[in-house]
Amino acid sequence: MTSDYVKSLIDKAYEEKAAFLDLGNCGLTEVPEEIVKLAPWLKGLNFGRWYIQDGKAIDSVNNASINIIGDSNSLLLLLQLSVLKTLYIRSNSIGEKGAKYVSRLNGLTSLDIRNNSISEFSTIEILLRELPALRYFGFSANSILGFPEGLSTDLVSLKNYFAAKEKQPNSRVKLVLIGNTTAGKSSLANFLVKQNFNVKINDRTHGILLWQWKVKEIDLQVNIWDFGGQDYFHATHNIFLNSKTLFLLLHTSFEIHMLSDKAEPDQWLPEQYWLGNIRDISDNESRIWSVRTKKDKEASPEIVSPLKNKYNVTGNFEISIQYAFDAYQSGKTNTDYEFFYKKLIEELNSWSAEMLPSAWIDIRDIWLDIWRKDFLCLEKDRFFSLCEKALEANQTKLSDFRLTKEDMLRHFRFTGEIVMFKEQPGLEEIVFIDPIRLTKELYTTILDKKVKDNRGIFNIEKFSFEKRSEIELYCNVLMAYGLIFKNQQNMYVVPQYLPVCDAENRLLMGYTLQLVIRFPDYMSPDMMSRFISKYANKDSTGEYWKNLVAFDLYNVSTVVKFDKTGNKIFIYISRESSEIVFSICKEIYLFVAARLFDKGQRHYRDLNLGYEDFLTGRTDNTNRDIFQTNADIELSIDNCNFLSVRDIKAGIKPDRENPFSKTFKKLPEILEYIFDAYLIYRKKVCIICSDADSVHRNTLYQHLKTLEQSGKISLINREIQAGGFHPEEVIALFAGIDYVFLLLSADLFAMDEIMNKVNSDLKNGNSDYCLIPVFLRACSYQFTILNLVCENYGLPRSKQFILRNESVHVDTGFREVVDDFEKLLN
Repeated sequence: MTSDYVKSLIDKAYEEKAAFLDLGNCGLTEVPEEIVKLAPWLKGLNFGRWYIQDGKAIDSVNNASINIIGDSNSLLLLLQLSVLKTLYIRSNSIGEKGAKYVSRLNGLTSLDIRNNSISEFSTIEILLRELPALRYFGFSANSILGFPEGLSTDLVSLKNYFAAKEKQPNSRVKLVLIGNTTAGKSSLANFLVKQNFNVKINDRTHGILLWQWKVKEIDLQVNIWDFGGQDYFHATHNIFLNSKTLFLLLHTSFEIHMLSDKAEPDQWLPEQYWLGNIRDISDNESRIWSVRTKKDKEASPEIVSPLKNKYNVTGNFEISIQYAFDAYQSGKTNTDYEFFYKKLIEELNSWSAEMLPSAWIDIRDIWLDIWRKDFLCLEKDRFFSLCEKALEANQTKLSDFRLTKEDMLRHFRFTGEIVMFKEQPGLEEIVFIDPIRLTKELYTTILDKKVKDNRGIFNIEKFSFEKRSEIELYCNVLMAYGLIFKNQQNMYVVPQYLPVCDAENRLLMGYTLQLVIRFPDYMSPDMMSRFISKYANKDSTGEYWKNLVAFDLYNVSTVVKFDKTGNKIFIYISRESSEIVFSICKEIYLFVAARLFDKGQRHYRDLNLGYEDFLTGRTDNTNRDIFQTNADIELSIDNCNFLSVRDIKAGIKPDRENPFSKTFKKLPEILEYIFDAYLIYRKKVCIICSDADSVHRNTLYQHLKTLEQSGKISLINREIQAGGFHPEEVIALFAGIDYVFLLLSADLFAMDEIMNKVNSDLKNGNSDYCLIPVFLRACSYQFTILNLVCENYGLPRSKQFILRNESVHVDTGFREVVDDFEKLLN
């Protein structure tokens, strides 16, 4: 049954012959029948919480519960909307059946069906085939089985993929073993592949080892990437970024770690560090299993970790490889390991449902291994030429390759078959076809004993002339990751070998602590080297150590200290100047958060999020919040009281249920400056007036446009009509608004429903908005509950009615209102 409120929206659209109708957040469970009468002119329709208009995300103005239309047959009513071009129906659980109904709207040019419980890839194919006029198509957050990793979501790539004639199931998946050195990663890989346990295999992995595991129970090859555990390898883990990977975090207690003959105390890092490291190089599409390896006793098959929900850890196990091997040798069963092994096979098998063009599989399974014998890397055009030559005997596969070659390259990058550095000048067109050899050469370069003895400084002159160009290439790759940098003398520097500053107290004399940035669980291991390279190294007077950097920024002496153990960054400044302090702290904070926002852009490109979704972090799915890590950054000015970024962002918009609102108001202005300037919250503003004053409302609206254009506010157009109001309509007028302008006049006070709402909110103190009365036409406001609000917030500040006399021009009065309001905003 259609609610009166929805009927009123449709009636209004009918009267105005509106081309667009917003029915988001109306609590709909089916498409209302009344919508059919809009058929002659309705071109756009929204059923989601927001929609895109002119490239911007617009929140639905409706304020009931979210819609869940599902796969209701009522979707067929949309077929009667003969001129419909745009449909936003995200987060409505329409499923496969509903999507097939939508596919019959063959005039659509824009369609958004994100987060709709669609799981079959064939549904996407049907939509693209049946909707030939589509120019925009959003379908992410649907967990679609069979969608090839890395396949671009733009329409051209999708159509080319479906046009490929020969496809076959992907039988290869990737498994990443990660964790501290001596945690048993290589032992587990060795046992999975060879059913063997070698007590001497605990020699350290330098870089990455690749194991190929042919699973005997099913037709599946698992490429096991065994990541080195020492801290100087961690920054390179993002070479192998893959949003659909199973990570096994192998972990032991510190006591067991120290039992190893080659144990180093500073190379044991807590579990939360590794979980942060994984999430830094992947998103929540990747699965994480926590695997505790113990050597002293049998343990329970599953454990509970307090970090499970925070990092989306989907499996917790305790196993002993040695006990499993002993049981295997004696023909017995180790229940802990067998339970883990069974779950592992089930998980990996569920990830091998992709259908890939046969041309891709030929290149990957046959030709890449052949080419790797002769080449470490190739120019992109040369790589494509080799592919064409390899496929020339099969014209169908060759044709498929030519249609999809860019997506093949992207797929190979995502699955770790190749490495490319698309954002790095000089490297962007190079295809590294042998990642294993690449990592080996990288670590051979930086782990050289002479480099370590020379405190991390080296020159490629130390290498033979024939080797220099190759080493220079490796150095460019290392610089791309922030693992090394060039100093003022054009020498390469490996920051991990720099000495620790031994005169910290003396160096900090005369400096004042201004800001502390803390990562509660994880701080990126390449943060320090990237910081040195960008700041201290560019300043001829700069000095740097392994843990501290001194340099000039904005001509002000600045010291930045990195506390690896506490995951903290301290910013010290030599003089007091609020403007300079603000600018320095803001810039350094932005640098620290850059990895996070780069990650957001990666999601925007690869997951087909709308641009506004990227800016706001919205994905329609809380498990895939692209700014999840941002919530874990904490700030303090005294190294005692920390407030997370999430809490500060929440505090920007006052919320009576948010305990941090008052805290935010008391924060020093330095934090307000950072977040007002960067995490810009555009205040939402609406104007409420009587019908008799609508012309003056429009004039004020035009004057406020200057503040909207400057990015300080968003004007929300919520016109009200004369006559009675439904209670839901009155609530909707004020919903989600930060500032409400009331154009004061006798006619306004005569609008009982509006004034009852205002009076109730003022009496109960439960409003989420700030009232701004505007003295428009003479009225006796002094005798109303609004009197106190008028005295404190009424505009113009002169308390003179704009229409009091003819000598004051209306534009002058409204300009004063806007000027005073801007001061209030600031």
